[in-house]
Amino acid sequence: MPHSRQQFVRGALLAFTTLTISAPSISAERPEDAIKFRRAAYSVIGWKFDQLISMAKGVKPFDKDEFLRNASLIEQLSKASLEGFTADANKGDTKAKPEIWANMSDFKAKTETMQLETGKLMTIAKAGNLADVKAQVGKVGASCKACHDEYRQR
Repeated sequence: MPHSRQQFVRGALLAFTTLTISAPSISAERPEDAIKFRRAAYSVIGWKFDQLISMAKGVKPFDKDEFLRNASLIEQLSKASLEGFTADANKGDTKAKPEIWANMSDFKAKTETMQLETGKLMTIAKAGNLADVKAQVGKVGASCKACHDEYRQR
């Protein structure tokens, strides 16, 4: 991972932790904090998913315990990330398209699909069959892409 990305991810993780502790009071008052919260969550999700992909592709040795920790964190953060989509957090430093707020039920359904696929990934990874893990990593990736295609600006 390039040095600048490591710094960004560390900063995102710190921001996510800070905002998680104070999110209920902050996000209701300042839309930019809700945006920071969700950006931090998605940055960590991306970082951890890259690690899962590396293991699935054999770039990095498959470590079942590490894989399960990362998959669990992705699932948890995907659930928490929805808190960053408050009604007033649709403008500012964000790649989120306005269509999210116009189609919030579809956006939530797609997020729930990603959570479901990540849960299945954890079950499959516990069994330890790498071929099955690889296939499910692809399904998780496809569930992420479903939101990115429709609801994320490039």
